Amino acid sequence: MAPLLKAQLRRRNRDCSFENETIDIEIEPGQLLWLQGPSGAGKTLSAMHILGIQKARGVDATVEWDTSVLESERCGMLFQQGVLIDSLTVRENIALSLNAANLPVTSNAIKRSLEAVGLQIADQHKMPNELSGGMLRRAALCQLLAQGKRLIVLDEPFIGLDKNTASEIVSELQGLKQNGTAFLLISHQKPYVDMLGVDKHVHVFPSVGKDGPAVERSSRAAFFMRTGVKVVDYLGYSFPLILLAFVAAGFAISMLFADVLNRTDIKQHVIEVMDDELKTAEGMVKMMIPMLKKKVVSVIDARSPQLKAMLYCMGVAKLFVLELGPLLTALLLAGRIGGSYSGEIATMQATNQNRLLINLGVSPRQWSLYPTIVAALIAAPILTAVGTMVALYAGSIVVTWYNLGTGDAYWKDVTEAVFIPEHAVWQTYPPYVLIYRSMAFMLIIIALAETCGRWDPLLQPRSVPNVITSAVVLSGLCIIFADWGFSQVLLQYADW
Repeated sequence: MAPLLKAQLRRRNRDCSFENETIDIEIEPGQLLWLQGPSGAGKTLSAMHILGIQKARGVDATVEWDTSVLESERCGMLFQQGVLIDSLTVRENIALSLNAANLPVTSNAIKRSLEAVGLQIADQHKMPNELSGGMLRRAALCQLLAQGKRLIVLDEPFIGLDKNTASEIVSELQGLKQNGTAFLLISHQKPYVDMLGVDKHVHVFPSVGKDGPAVERSSRAAFFMRTGVKVVDYLGYSFPLILLAFVAAGFAISMLFADVLNRTDIKQHVIEVMDDELKTAEGMVKMMIPMLKKKVVSVIDARSPQLKAMLYCMGVAKLFVLELGPLLTALLLAGRIGGSYSGEIATMQATNQNRLLINLGVSPRQWSLYPTIVAALIAAPILTAVGTMVALYAGSIVVTWYNLGTGDAYWKDVTEAVFIPEHAVWQTYPPYVLIYRSMAFMLIIIALAETCGRWDPLLQPRSVPNVITSAVVLSGLCIIFADWGFSQVLLQYADW
């Protein structure tokens, strides 16, 4: 009988080490090849390399399939614990595999697939989280069989199963084996392997590294390491977003403000006010009105460019430093940091990682929340300051485009407005406002992300995107309300 698969994996460096420097695999239809070796030797990675799912570093592979077997029918992998798309029912998961293989989705096809692995017809309407461990693995195997896979890689198929369930799985696999399905088995549970009947076996051995002794890190060092990683993550990934957003906002708002000032005719407004005030004048005063208007117009003409330039500089500086800088940064980071953190927490909740930490005596909040708060409170003011400076720089370019002054004069007025304002207290001192607003907004974002991520103790993986969306939307709404509150405080203490 012609081999269904012939493969050879060759090592190129010390990332992996195989017996005699190579792994030779040859499987015929209906055979079971047992891939043996200690944990960490690279058995799963070797199998995935053959399948083309994930490449192993430092390994070259030659894979030859029986040319009479269609590529879509060659090989599939049953992952540890069994994996299904958790937002689909069992039937929809099988239909997904049939559609992917361009096979007709019929009730008979689904029924045959279910019966082949010992599942009932009624099981097709269940969600993955409603299946036991054994049923989940059967359903995952059912997906592969629905596509007519001729070789199936079994990665620890008996882990976590009781003896009766594991024996039932063995019986189902024996029936498939007798019908011509070949298996590449990865398992440490020899009794079940012996029950299946091994036709061939290949050993995989780990490489002998030359690493030095392991260095244990203290909990404090681990905390600072996790915090440092988050700081780099938040700053590095958020910087391009902040940069582009503030470039666009800086030019757009500065140009709008400059255009409004240039279009504003101060003289006309002043003359209209004078006419209203002096319309009842008599005698000498009435005779002097034309001269007074001429004098006022001349004064306005002389001082108007300077006043408009000063208004422009103070307006742009205060607008971005006190208001738009912290607000725009917070709204952007609500998506970037809030979404990232809520997704991290929700995923840990859905995959029992939080329960694992509790079981180990580690506070989940100490593990994830505290480093995130510290990293966010470091990153947010820095990103806000950088974004604000970018917007102010855009304003310095616009001021020359609209002939409102020179760049040097602009920066002089901006410096006076931001760093040496008159009658400023700490509540209104612009650099302080920028810092405490940005930090307060980040605390709101993290608090809502933490709440959304841990809200449902029975969270399922398919609900993680909903958690992220909820955290981002709620953060944005709360930031807008908080910004209004800060503005009221600023107006209360301001003495401009």
